[in-house]
Amino acid sequence: MKLRELIRRHTNLVMWVAVITLIYAISTHMESSVPESASSTQIYSLVAIIFDSLFIGFLSYQWLNLQSRRVTHSDVIKMSNEDSVYIEPFFQPRSILNETDFNINRLQALHSNLERITQLFSCINFTLALTRQLKVALSLAHEIFPRHTFLIFLNRNERLKFQIGTTQIASGTILQIEENNPFVLRSIETLKMLVDIDRLQQSDWKSLVFPMNAKVSSPDLTIIPLMLWNRISGVTVLVNPEMKPLSSEEIILASLISRHMAIIIENHDLCSESSRQERLNHEVGIARQIQVDSLPHEASSLKGFDIFGQCIPCDEISGDYYDFIPLPDNRLLITIANVSGKGLPAALFLSKLQILVRGLAGNYRSPAEFMTYLSCQMSNAGMGSLFATMLMVIIEAGSTTVSCSSAGHCRPLIVRAGGGFVEEAGFEAGIPLGLFEISEGGYVNQAIDLMPGDGIFLYTDGLTDMVSNRHNRERYGIERLRSAMEKVTAGKASVLVREIVDGMNIFRGKTPLEDDVTMVYIKAEKRSS
Repeated sequence: MKLRELIRRHTNLVMWVAVITLIYAISTHMESSVPESASSTQIYSLVAIIFDSLFIGFLSYQWLNLQSRRVTHSDVIKMSNEDSVYIEPFFQPRSILNETDFNINRLQALHSNLERITQLFSCINFTLALTRQLKVALSLAHEIFPRHTFLIFLNRNERLKFQIGTTQIASGTILQIEENNPFVLRSIETLKMLVDIDRLQQSDWKSLVFPMNAKVSSPDLTIIPLMLWNRISGVTVLVNPEMKPLSSEEIILASLISRHMAIIIENHDLCSESSRQERLNHEVGIARQIQVDSLPHEASSLKGFDIFGQCIPCDEISGDYYDFIPLPDNRLLITIANVSGKGLPAALFLSKLQILVRGLAGNYRSPAEFMTYLSCQMSNAGMGSLFATMLMVIIEAGSTTVSCSSAGHCRPLIVRAGGGFVEEAGFEAGIPLGLFEISEGGYVNQAIDLMPGDGIFLYTDGLTDMVSNRHNRERYGIERLRSAMEKVTAGKASVLVREIVDGMNIFRGKTPLEDDVTMVYIKAEKRSS
């Protein structure tokens, strides 16, 4: 065996020496100054060298051709894996054909396996549970690795947690592995030694290279990351019962399977997030509709007054509200409120406040007394850092005196129709509801006398804090609001509110609202003569 390998190694060397010797002999003979009639000894030497070279080459070819017939398939595999052995195709035609057939069969098997891997996505329903999706993927992986055990560990709460494992028995049945299986328990301990979890946590499980402890190795366990781009969602562990590592081609196939499973996990997460978002949007839409339905749809009718309100939310759910609540003795309670924050928490806070106001409005004669009760209830409601500003107004049919009480809300503007000017009411703003409990006397009643044609304009700070579409982000401000109201003091309450809204939209242009805007106008009608 050693002699055969030695001849294989040096066959080319022998042939090249013979060829070089032949060329040298011919050139020496041509350049020789000896005449054609010289001694025939040189010609005999030249012929002998040529004959010896051809004879050695012929014997080498025949001997190696005879030996190639004895080369088995296992010898081809062995020779192909030995980088130190060089197979000369010219001198071993049969062995190279055997090796070529073997390589063709190997490439065909590899191509078939790659086609199976690409079929993974056509078999997956991303709406199913993730464990079921991975089980389908692993059943296909066992067609490529029938003797291996697959274990999937996913990132759960910054740790690798066992998700699913499968193995294939001799009958071809694929069995699912439980979490207390010895393979799983051993793999968990191995992962703790092999995988650098601290580096993964520091990088937020995002890395182009999977961090491993190079000093530790396990020959029968192959760990392949479930990685998509730089996001690592877990690892695949292949347990080899033959206690040997995977070959380079097997590692490529296993990596492709893991990459496809990482895509399955990513698509499942995206599908779950999309479903959750659709459900949330549906619930927000319902909450939005409930909130819209809770607002007054028509202008309130009370003898001697013209009342109109409008709420313009900046998001799907508003943190503002207004309400018209009839009271006994031909009275009407008008409320306007603004909750700190936005979204569902603010809407829930506002809903609780609105329910209390509607349910208990008839139990209190003065706005200040009612506001004190509301402050106590909302501060004890446990709504966190949320609070609300509120303004209450009680008007009575046939009366020109309006009773008000404020809990940190914007001061109302009083429109004087006779003088054609707008003034800001000068009374205490009070403490917002929900900050802390206010004792008796914490809120005071404020009386505003109106003449026929006068009005009271209630609003939230989203109107005055609105910014324009200019680069300097100029605020709308109280002075611009007063100037706009002075131009439309005549007409119905709805006309004034809509004129303010039109002017507001012209001012802000395409700049989106940053806060909800709510307006209510209470106008004392002129008495007929």
